[in-house]
Amino acid sequence: MFHLPAEIGISGLGSLIESEKEKLFLRPFSREIELMQTEVAGCRYRENIRERLKGLKAGDHMTLIREPSNPYDERAIMVMGPDESFLGYIPRRKNEVLSALMDAGKYLFARAERVTVPEADLDQGMYWYDVLIIRVFMED
Repeated sequence: MFHLPAEIGISGLGSLIESEKEKLFLRPFSREIELMQTEVAGCRYRENIRERLKGLKAGDHMTLIREPSNPYDERAIMVMGPDESFLGYIPRRKNEVLSALMDAGKYLFARAERVTVPEADLDQGMYWYDVLIIRVFMED
């Protein structure tokens, strides 16, 4: 029989279940499976990206959200920061399997691996592909 911790209580159960970051899994054998390491695409186009990157550190949890209505990529997967800010996308060349897993109901998430805050005057070049490196996991 499952018992809620006393500090949560019945009244807090609804918010606990609704919270994406606080999902309640009653599966005794769940584990995290690392799927890949990748850069986050499109960071250079996000507003206030330098400030958002300054707030990140290696190990921070990132939420992945499918965006099937994206007009440029029907397999698009958004990468959201710990503060729920939109940081960019899983690169198109790497999202086919991940989007299929998410569409099949699998829970995928990421953790920041490396964060590099670009200089204020740097707006062009391949450097932007290296500003945010993440590891993608599936909970099974």
